[in-house]
Amino acid sequence: MGKYTQRYKITIPEYKSIKDYVDMFRYSGDWIENAVSDTEFILRHHLQHRRRGMKFFKSQIMKRWDSFGAEVELLDIVKASSTDKQFNYQKGTVPMIVDDKQ
Repeated sequence: MGKYTQRYKITIPEYKSIKDYVDMFRYSGDWIENAVSDTEFILRHHLQHRRRGMKFFKSQIMKRWDSFGAEVELLDIVKASSTDKQFNYQKGTVPMIVDDKQ
């Protein structure tokens, strides 16, 4: 696993549910860090290689979220935590992470 994680925020249309986006999570491999509201979520995207990973993120992941009708806002790049490194997507669930301390 790489050392860095891209944090970003998605805003989904109010008439949609986050469950409508489960396929997008499977495609991106991303997970929810924080649910700001019913329509705004902060996510993490693991960067295998920082520069190449960001290029892929911008050209593929951001465009795909856009095609699903979500607005994407880049936040920051942070060092990956142990939770980030151990995260595994479980099919059919909306992926959320829990704090390392809990």
